[in-house]
Amino acid sequence: MDMLDCIMSRRSIRKYHEGASIPQGDIEKILTAASAAPSAANQQPWHFIVIDDRALLTQLAKENPHGKMVADASLAIAISYDKNEKKPYPTLIIDDLSAAAENILLAAHGLGYGAVWLAIYHDEAKVESTLRILKLTANVVVHSIISIGVPNESRTARTYLKKEMVHKNGW
Repeated sequence: MDMLDCIMSRRSIRKYHEGASIPQGDIEKILTAASAAPSAANQQPWHFIVIDDRALLTQLAKENPHGKMVADASLAIAISYDKNEKKPYPTLIIDDLSAAAENILLAAHGLGYGAVWLAIYHDEAKVESTLRILKLTANVVVHSIISIGVPNESRTARTYLKKEMVHKNGW
């Protein structure tokens, strides 16, 4: 798929074919794409937790009001970082993780899968339940969870560029 076509046709997919699996080779491609994201001073703060255990996916979906689709996903990837790891630009870690999340979404789409990004880190209840479900220690910060699966819906590509939102040489 052409790079711009991939970007312009990517949509959040929330319906998946139940029971469909994703080959390990494709999972590795998605994770490799995630780790190729830009990162401040190449600090690469990310840790990726691949979740394919059906009971865990169901539990994550049950406890996340906006994450019901996780229950039917082939897998989910929790994008995380370890607070105990010293990084040169800690204030930019969230930016780095967001770039990795976008790469996961684009790689999944480019490989023919559907995916959707679920924000976690800004909501204390989601943070606590995710840490508990995945049995993570308090030093792990879960930034987001991306559910991925074989799409059971198609969504029309669209762009959001509004000319009135584009400025040149100032506001």
